[in-house]
Amino acid sequence: MPLSAEAQFQNSITNSMNLLNQLFKKKTKFYEKSEHKIVLSFTESSGMKNYRFESGYDIPSKRALCAFDYYNEFNMGCDSEILTAFVNSMREIINDKKSINLMNIVRLITILEERVKYIRPAKLYLQIAAVATFDETEDPSTFDYDYARKKMQRWEKDEAILDFFLKTSIGGLIPQSKNYEGSSKNYFEIMERITKEHYRILTSISSKNKSTKELTSS
Repeated sequence: MPLSAEAQFQNSITNSMNLLNQLFKKKTKFYEKSEHKIVLSFTESSGMKNYRFESGYDIPSKRALCAFDYYNEFNMGCDSEILTAFVNSMREIINDKKSINLMNIVRLITILEERVKYIRPAKLYLQIAAVATFDETEDPSTFDYDYARKKMQRWEKDEAILDFFLKTSIGGLIPQSKNYEGSSKNYFEIMERITKEHYRILTSISSKNKSTKELTSS
């Protein structure tokens, strides 16, 4: 038996409402469906909330693998740029067939020792924070390098966030500077000045050795 016009109209309304409900249905957020406990880590001045897994052991494998390089850089106090400059300078010194400048080797070793023991620029903190935490727009099961760079650009302009990274461990994921009581701005400015000076010395040693070789070979 065919439906009456009124029944057809009611069905049409019901179907339309179901479609609208699906369209505007509240999406389940990642922290509501994760099998591991997720906690709030910090809130940016813009109001953006950033989360972390309560246990570092619960970080998904894809994100954890991406963190490996960042942790290595943090532990060494060197990013790839500094390490490349160091290797190039050392290679130039030992490839000099006429004489090996021991003083320059000592300078290189001193720089590397200082960095391993003391130097931690803001970039190294930001990198670990970017992979250890995630905001509401991210999928914590993976890691987006491009979006991580955007996050770091936001954070480096926010002194309160830098203070947080410097003086807290973010659930034990970042070594905190317990003995430093000054502002993060001063701390990271000093780290940046030292890093620039180290890089200048490294590149100057390499350049001088190249210039010397070119003069002696001409």
